[in-house]
Amino acid sequence: MNYGSIDREGLIINMKKYNERVDSIIKGLKKPKTEDELAKKHSEELNMPLNKAKKILKKQIEKGEKVEQEHTTSKKVANVIARHHEEEKLNYYDALAKSKL
Repeated sequence: MNYGSIDREGLIINMKKYNERVDSIIKGLKKPKTEDELAKKHSEELNMPLNKAKKILKKQIEKGEKVEQEHTTSKKVANVIARHHEEEKLNYYDALAKSKL
């Protein structure tokens, strides 16, 4: 099958190169904390139940992935960046939306 000027094999090779590049970018970033580690951190800092922190964090990371995809086409990279921001401050993306930046 032909996709424009790239055949199926060429498309697979291009996707492989893209995935290798994404993995290389992620390796260059500081390793983010897991969602569980972040929830525990914020739960303790803000004196809130762990399950509440997990719920808030999950929604914030989903919002963050959408925001960060303005800067990258990789959902993996967007997720790493979102977790970095949520490590700094729980509800980072709500605060960002309120500031209208």
